[in-house]
Amino acid sequence: MLHTMLVFITGCQTLQSVEKMYVMFNSDHKKLYLESDSCFNRVHLPLCHNNTYQEFYNACLTSLEFGGKGYGQF
Repeated sequence: MLHTMLVFITGCQTLQSVEKMYVMFNSDHKKLYLESDSCFNRVHLPLCHNNTYQEFYNACLTSLEFGGKGYGQF
């Protein structure tokens, strides 16, 4: 799972020791899934999941499984 997340965010299978990953928050309430910007090693987390953690977790799994590898866009 961590390897899939790394590829989703960075587009690479490994990280160099000087690289960082950034977590951003997406306040657009129409976006339910994770998005990534692999050029800058950023992942954008949706803030629209107000009901349960399980709902958020399922959206994260869907993003990793079906999102573009390294590009994270649907």
